[in-house]
Amino acid sequence: MKKALFFIILIFLFSGFVIADLGDFPDNFISEDELNGYVVVGKDGTATDVLSQSVISMKLNSYIGSPQKGINKLDSDVDIENNLILIGNPCINKLTAELLGNPEPCDRDFPADKAYIKYYEEEGYKYVVVAGKDDKATKKAAEYLADFDKNVLIGEEAIIEFETAEGKDFGLPPEDIVAPRPAAEEDEKESEDRVDEIKEISKEDTEEGDEEEDWVDGEVEEEEEEEGAGVIIVEDKNIFARMWDWLTGLFGK
Repeated sequence: MKKALFFIILIFLFSGFVIADLGDFPDNFISEDELNGYVVVGKDGTATDVLSQSVISMKLNSYIGSPQKGINKLDSDVDIENNLILIGNPCINKLTAELLGNPEPCDRDFPADKAYIKYYEEEGYKYVVVAGKDDKATKKAAEYLADFDKNVLIGEEAIIEFETAEGKDFGLPPEDIVAPRPAAEEDEKESEDRVDEIKEISKEDTEEGDEEEDWVDGEVEEEEEEEGAGVIIVEDKNIFARMWDWLTGLFGK
């Protein structure tokens, strides 16, 4: 029993690769009010990966109490022999791949619907891997780590579980009951029929407009005739009035 315990101790002493505790983050990355390390994103990372990098570095600036210049790096700008906060899985960040032994496939340790924060120490250097299956999962891990003063970080690894839209049923009807989209020929025929229909409606409107115009013109002519008849009546009344005046004048004399 003593021999077995002795060999276990030797393995930990000489392995050079020790999994440590997340509970000391970020104080174990800070020396004399400065970040002793870098926040690294893959040079082929996405804009979301860069956002994850910024979320962590901004929180570190706030925690330390002063701007930390030059702490954001690409994986092509630094080497593994530094204290590093690595953004992205081995597929995205070559330093993450180097630290984890270049796994194949590169995302085998990062299943969907989970985000990871993993802490390692090797050869005296400290590493925090912040990663998920994709950049969205990585961002969730970064946001969790950035809230280190609120979230519980204990042990060698923190796993954040979440739901994705992958494989969800959004209530769409089955394909066998969805009406197929008309073929191109049917679309064209439908368009032609619609054009003919519009032309027919336009023609009917034009004919109705002509009939209405004729009706209006006839009405105007009738009104003009009636107005003309009224004028004639007025002249007749003037003749009778003059004859009456002549007769009354004759007898009056």
